[in-house]
Amino acid sequence: MNSNSNSFDSFLPKIEADIDRDYRVSRLTWNSEMTMKLIEALEAECHVLWNAKHAFYKDKIARHAKTVYLADMFRTTTEEINRKIHNLRTQYNNELRKMKKKQEAGFERSAALASGWEYFEALSFLKTASSMNESTMMSIDPLDTTLEVESVNAIFGDFVASELRTLRTESRKKLKRMIQKAILQVGEEEDVNIYSS
Repeated sequence: MNSNSNSFDSFLPKIEADIDRDYRVSRLTWNSEMTMKLIEALEAECHVLWNAKHAFYKDKIARHAKTVYLADMFRTTTEEINRKIHNLRTQYNNELRKMKKKQEAGFERSAALASGWEYFEALSFLKTASSMNESTMMSIDPLDTTLEVESVNAIFGDFVASELRTLRTESRKKLKRMIQKAILQVGEEEDVNIYSS
């Protein structure tokens, strides 16, 4: 194996997964122990899935290989692993945002600024990944919240897409139609309000 840390071989599992590949759970019920095991594996072995500065971060094959590795580890699908990682990152970023708002509101560094979420400290390695986004946000005029709103909407859109992927085909089609109807209805209500003003 090449000793170069950027070699593709470093993305292959370090240990063989001790599972029967035919048995997969498409929707796991995650407990604290499983979630911590996933977080530890992400930090130790799967930098390509969260570190935007990693040489292979944009390499879909390398990312997929790590996702398959994690799916094997938990006897589930890659979709479930992607969904769980997305949810953890979203919650972590929400916790950071809450803490930042408290700090801006004048709270001193104390327990008031600490997160009560059980995985916050374990996911602290994501802070470096999110600090790039934060530094970009800091350079924007505080009154211009357009990018922040777009970011929140993108996160929500990603969440909806992730949830849709976990549903059976018929349920997915039904939910898509419901979402489309809701969007059209709200859009029409806005149009009526604009024209009546």
